[in-house]
Order: sequence, then structure tokens, then C-alpha cells
Amino acid sequence: MSMAPSIPMFGSFFPAWLLCLLGAVVLTMILRGLFVAVGLDDVLRWKVAVYVSMMLIVNYIILSLVFNS
Repeated sequence: MSMAPSIPMFGSFFPAWLLCLLGAVVLTMILRGLFVAVGLDDVLRWKVAVYVSMMLIVNYIILSLVFNS
């Protein structure tokens, strides 16, 4: 039987996907800053969809790299 990945924090088990999501939000904000600096942010039509998709992709990459079993 397989268990969901969890990390022991402060005496309880914390879901690992939530920590990966927090990291993905931070990395997406950094990528958005790069997009603004390069000027790519101005030409995006659906910014919310692009950044949410980017955050989800980064989340899945972090999750698969950290918890690859």
C-alpha cells in the first residue's frame, strides 16, 4: 500500500504538494519579473491563464523532482 508523500513538520505530517505549490508560486513570481524585464509580459493576451499554467507546470516539475520514487 502506497502512502501520499508528506513531510513531518512541527510534530505533524504536512502534505508535500502544498510545499511544492508554495515553491511554484515563488518561482512563477520570479519568472514573471523576468518576463516584465524582457518585455514579454506586454504581448501576452491571457496573462492569468499563462501564469496559472506556468505555476502548475513548475509545481509538477518540483513535485516530480523531489518525490520521484
